[in-house]
Amino acid sequence: MAGLQDPKPGVVVNYPYLWQSEHKEGHIEGKKERHCVVIGVKDNDVRVVPITHEPQKHTAVVNVPQNIKKGLELDNERSWIVTNETNRFKWTEKNLKSYKTGEVKIYGELPAELTEKVRKSARQYSIGRNIKRMDRDEILKKYAEEGRSSEPSPRKPTEGQGKESNKGQRIDDIKARLKKQSSSNTLSLSKGKGRKQ
Repeated sequence: MAGLQDPKPGVVVNYPYLWQSEHKEGHIEGKKERHCVVIGVKDNDVRVVPITHEPQKHTAVVNVPQNIKKGLELDNERSWIVTNETNRFKWTEKNLKSYKTGEVKIYGELPAELTEKVRKSARQYSIGRNIKRMDRDEILKKYAEEGRSSEPSPRKPTEGQGKESNKGQRIDDIKARLKKQSSSNTLSLSKGKGRKQ
C-alpha cells in the first residue's frame, strides 16, 4: 500500500488498543492510544500486543530493555509487553490513524531476539487457549449492524479535532458497506424471481 509500510512481526505502532476488560464494559475502542507490537501477519490482517507500565494487571509480560525504549520513543518508566491478549485488525491507514493527529505513527522495530521472545510467549498462551483475542473489525461490524451511533463512554475529541472521530468514520463505512450488500442481495433475489416466472 502506498504511503504505509508493509506489516511484519516486531514493528511497533501507535494504536488505540482495546483491552478485553474495556470491551466487557461496552467499549468498542481503546480508551488510550499506546505503543503496540505486531506479532502476527496474515494477508492484510495483523495481530498486535500492547505495551504497558502496569505488568501487575496481566498474566504474561515481557520486559522492554531500557536501551531499546529510547529508539521507540517510549518514556523513561519501565515498560512491559503483554502477551496473553491481542487485538486483530486490517493493516490500513484508516485503522492506524491517530485520534489526536490524524496521522499514522510507526515507531520502529524490536530487535529480532526480543520479537521472537514476545511471539513465543504469545504462542504458549495461544496453544493453551488462554490468550484473549479481540477481533476489532468484527466488533465494529457487529456494532454497526446493531445500528448504534455511540459507545457507552465515548472519548471527547481533542483540541483541533472535528466532531467525528476516526472511529465514527470507520463505523459509517461499515454501515454503508452493509447497506450496499443488502441492496445487492435484494436485487439478486428479484432478478432470480423474474427468471423463474
